[in-house]
Amino acid sequence: MFTEKLLDLMHENGIYTQKKLSDLTEIPTTTISGWFNAGRLPDYATIKKLSLFFNVEANEILEIENDYSANVGRMNEVTLTAKEKEILSTFRKLSPYLQDVAVNTVKGLAGEKTQDLHKQA
Repeated sequence: MFTEKLLDLMHENGIYTQKKLSDLTEIPTTTISGWFNAGRLPDYATIKKLSLFFNVEANEILEIENDYSANVGRMNEVTLTAKEKEILSTFRKLSPYLQDVAVNTVKGLAGEKTQDLHKQA
């Protein structure tokens, strides 16, 4: 349910009142109250604003799972932290070569063996 997910996101980010959420997002308190008390749902622009504010996908706010995320969730059964979600989101925006560079860099930082990527370029 949307309001349960919103409450989870609020609490994860140290936001414990509708007023505080309103102040931080510039969404009117009457609108937020309508979500919690009257079962209303936000419009597209507000969902986008909330997803940017909480740094999550709109699907997560609306609790919509696409096939990919459902399969990944079943395969790994891991809950990602906000930092891990941020890293993964950024990683997916990279070209395949830069993804290899990023993986190599992280492996090097962790003291693991890395590949010579100059051969691939």
